[in-house]
Amino acid sequence: MRRIGVVSAETEALAGRWRVAVPLLLTAQWVLIVIYAILLVLPGLGVTGWPRDVLVGNLVYAAPAAVIMARALLVPADRTWCLLLVCGMVSFLSGNLVFLWIERLGDPPFPSWADLGYVGIYPFVIAALLVSLRARMGRMRQSIALDAVVGALAAATVCGWIITPLARSFDLPTLQLVVSVACPVGDVLVMSAVVGVLAVTGGRPGGFYPYLIIGLAIFAVADTVYTYRVSFDAYQVGQPLDALWALGMVVVAHGVWRGSPRESRPEVGFASLWVVGLAALVALAVLTVAPPAHAPYIVILLAAGTLLACGGRTVEAFARVRDLAAARKQALTDDLTQVGNRRLLYQRTEEAMRNRAVGRSVALILLDLDRFKEVNDSLGHHAGDELLQVVGGRFAAEIAPFGRELLLARLGGDEFAVLVPDVDLDQAHAVAQRLHDCLTEPVQLENIELHTNASVGLALSPAHADNRSDLLRCADLAMYHAKRGGRGVAVFEPGLLRITRDRLEMAEHLQQGIRRGELEVHYQPQIDPQGQVPSVEALVRWQHPTLGMVAPDVFLPIAEERRLMPDLTRIVLDTALGDCSRWRSLGHPMTVAVNLSAPDLLDVGLPARVTRLLAKHHLTPDALVLEITETTVMTDPVQAHETLYNLRKLGVELAVDDYGTGHCSLDYLRRLPVQELKLDRSFVLHAATDAKDAAIVTSTVQLTRALGLRMVGEGVEDEEVAALLFAAGVDRVQGWHYARAMPADDLLTWCTDRQTELSRVV
Repeated sequence: MRRIGVVSAETEALAGRWRVAVPLLLTAQWVLIVIYAILLVLPGLGVTGWPRDVLVGNLVYAAPAAVIMARALLVPADRTWCLLLVCGMVSFLSGNLVFLWIERLGDPPFPSWADLGYVGIYPFVIAALLVSLRARMGRMRQSIALDAVVGALAAATVCGWIITPLARSFDLPTLQLVVSVACPVGDVLVMSAVVGVLAVTGGRPGGFYPYLIIGLAIFAVADTVYTYRVSFDAYQVGQPLDALWALGMVVVAHGVWRGSPRESRPEVGFASLWVVGLAALVALAVLTVAPPAHAPYIVILLAAGTLLACGGRTVEAFARVRDLAAARKQALTDDLTQVGNRRLLYQRTEEAMRNRAVGRSVALILLDLDRFKEVNDSLGHHAGDELLQVVGGRFAAEIAPFGRELLLARLGGDEFAVLVPDVDLDQAHAVAQRLHDCLTEPVQLENIELHTNASVGLALSPAHADNRSDLLRCADLAMYHAKRGGRGVAVFEPGLLRITRDRLEMAEHLQQGIRRGELEVHYQPQIDPQGQVPSVEALVRWQHPTLGMVAPDVFLPIAEERRLMPDLTRIVLDTALGDCSRWRSLGHPMTVAVNLSAPDLLDVGLPARVTRLLAKHHLTPDALVLEITETTVMTDPVQAHETLYNLRKLGVELAVDDYGTGHCSLDYLRRLPVQELKLDRSFVLHAATDAKDAAIVTSTVQLTRALGLRMVGEGVEDEEVAALLFAAGVDRVQGWHYARAMPADDLLTWCTDRQTELSRVV
């Protein structure tokens, strides 16, 4: 339950006796004003003259000043504007005391020194308004200041138009006329300031301002009535009119404690333009409708100033509209490529889906550049940015003939999107194919000719999704399906949701499996022409507790997507070197080959980690062969070369796996610090029956001999192929003809048995 008085946060924070004293002060001023009003309205009560006018009357004027002074003392943040209000009320009280003293001496003259005190309240009130407004609004923008000026000028114009003719009608000497209208003019200035406050706050002043406005309005009514009575010599002390001034002060003081001007700070925007429109109408009415007699020069000047201020505010508003339009365009445009951004795509997609024609579809095409990271890593981010600008320009030129209905946007990174409203599947697919094909021409960057490509995914609404988020998700799934399969353009299919969900579940299982130690290392032996086993290749396997043995071609792509390959490499390296150390201690001096992924070659800490693992298992570097593919090296040639050279410095041997399926040149191969080539099984499998494959085997052997390298043939599945490879000069072979990959203990048994068999043959 709110009591009269203390309700603001500052008041509630006051401690001790002030928590009680302030409500008492507020209550006391209301009690005094009620008593004073009763005594003025009912003179028959017998309390008149000095007890009523001097004692009670001045206490009524002093009480609001005391209330506001209490806030000035207790709330330092509001001290300045509160003290200004107190000074204004003290000035008015002083004028009243002087007037009563002069009246006791006889008939008081008009004007008198008392009028100076009465008029003195106005500049203090205006100053308090401005200071409190500054405390509330902080630094005022140009538009806020113009709103205040417009409102104040308009109010001054109206009040001047009303007061000036009335002042002319008074048959008074000049000095008396000036003093007579001084208070109404002061009210005009105060109300002009109040209108300015309303303009600045957008018509929602909040805080103590509503009480201030009501109190000042009561004060202005009292001044107006007083001016009329003085002009006709009809004013006398002790009339009910005297209570109006006191009531205005009490309302103001009450408002000071009801709410601080700092309690709310409404946003000021174009809503405040109602002040400008109203002010312009007022000024035009004064200049065009009012009779000349009612429009003296000062009022005309005020009206003209109002129109000029309105014009300035309108110009400022248009400037803000222009700036907002530019800001909006900037907010919806990608800074790098100057096409639309994600925010604009979202807006336009929702609009297109709402306004879709019956029987038509909204197509969303997602494009992701292939191997874009290679450009960034090899040539630098500035080259990547330049490539994005070129690609964005090509996409924009490709969709331009279709009209402005199509929207090109960059979602971020190397991912673009094209929105195609009101199409069917064939039309949308044609647009997607054109976007894919426009990248066939190479891009010239820093004197390097780059061939880039994009994986494109296409989804339709409502066929595939009925909202923006699902449509984007479907297009994204189609794009990744295209990227994984090298399809170029892929259309969303419902089965992709299941595949994606399965892959997501598999990825979670894989991460858990790595933590739980479910990954195993199996080994496939490599055989030399004498039938010995000089080396084995370590191959990772995943023994899932419920799914059983998961094939590598199932979980390795997921590991690459989830960036888990470094974890897998760490496990395989540690396990393989531990097993190798055990085999050697048992009389099997084999080396072990471990595959490296592209992220491994980008890890500058890999050589140090290999060194620690070799030391951990008491092995020399020649016990380890690290296998790489041409593709992994091409991911970041500079960093890959540095890592490979550092590994070679350790004494570790390097091998190129799946040779013949990559894209690197012979010169590139010549510069790699490798000691072994492993010819891909696709050339080995049918070498005994296919003359071309046999020729590839023979020429590759000659190449390895010329380069001083060792050659291993993979995928040997029968004795005829093995014999052909050894006859051609291959150093080692591996494949199912000899053995599949097996656990370490099984390999040890297999090697022992094979050694025994070879000894028996010899």
